[in-house]
Amino acid sequence: MNIKPQDTTKRNKILTFILAIVNLVVLLFIFFSYKYDNTFLFLIEFIGLFILSFIISTTIHELGHLLFGLALGYKFVYFQSLFLSISKREGKFKFRIGLSKLLGQCLLSFDKDIDDMNFSYYLYGGSIFNLSLFIASFLHFILGFALYDNFHIFSLILALINFSLYLNNGIALNSGGIYNDTLNIKLMRENKAYRYAIFNQLKIEELIHNSKLINEFDEDLLNNQSYSIPYNIPNGFIFILLRTMKKVMNKENDPFEEIKCVHNYISYYPKMYRRSIYMLLLYHNLINDIGYKWIISIKENQNITKSKTFSDPILVLNRSLIAYKENALSKDEVIENINKTKKVIDSNTFSKVEKEFYQNLNNLTLEYLLYKELEGKTYENESSN
Repeated sequence: MNIKPQDTTKRNKILTFILAIVNLVVLLFIFFSYKYDNTFLFLIEFIGLFILSFIISTTIHELGHLLFGLALGYKFVYFQSLFLSISKREGKFKFRIGLSKLLGQCLLSFDKDIDDMNFSYYLYGGSIFNLSLFIASFLHFILGFALYDNFHIFSLILALINFSLYLNNGIALNSGGIYNDTLNIKLMRENKAYRYAIFNQLKIEELIHNSKLINEFDEDLLNNQSYSIPYNIPNGFIFILLRTMKKVMNKENDPFEEIKCVHNYISYYPKMYRRSIYMLLLYHNLINDIGYKWIISIKENQNITKSKTFSDPILVLNRSLIAYKENALSKDEVIENINKTKKVIDSNTFSKVEKEFYQNLNNLTLEYLLYKELEGKTYENESSN
């Protein structure tokens, strides 16, 4: 059965309109009903309470996934909220405090039979907790305001944010290529291949988190078992990328073949995924000396080499190779950039899979530079003869 990309544009617009109206009504209500003496201090208080409410609400959402998942037999792997993260490796819990790219994340896996995988309640868990907190905080506000004339602004803001999070996750939506919990549930119910893709994706995330190397991954896991992986859905990307990584590790003739063949589906992926694919395609074209400029001219990706994300190893390699081909950088300068990239890889918290992958790209680049140098010397000798 083919899984078609889910277009929820109309639904997204309606929800955005509803939330905009609700937010406006609540803000006007606060402005005209809340008694404050100093406008500046009130704004500081409001912003502070909004940020605090958002942090609490996103944490509650992830806790919902965690508690429902554990109750349904899922295995704990990783939980993160703001600066604090908890992971379980080799049977031991580890706590870490530090910056993260995400406000919150809950990662569980499932070891039992896929038919016993109660994915609905696990995925709905976050929305159920947000809905519960919305009801509790809104009732607290109503009772205080109506019965005791107390304006609990924190309760009202907390209710507003949880209402918004509930709608954004409780209605099936595709936001920029990212499928929310409810849309994933819908597709998992309709298509067993999609269910296997999610099932195996959880296992893959667990293996990556536990620092397994790519060649230690089960082949059936990477291939999504006996079900073909639909290229045109967001969660198909993880399998495509990892299979490409494995080909790089094992130095196959054309490791980026699969990335190239999904080019027609790139528009279905979230922006960060599209960027990764374009960058790998660009790298492949540069290394193989084929019309590399076409990939830069794609409208969505025109500024890829101008990005300020200096810590991205593939971006650094692409920049260096483009400059090398345009005679703006020498071989030694490219090697210097590669050495800088290695330091970035070592100093960041990349997984073993990522580290090994980037190191292989560095090695491929060095081999390419050596080949070009030998090719140039051969050409010079032939010319002199």
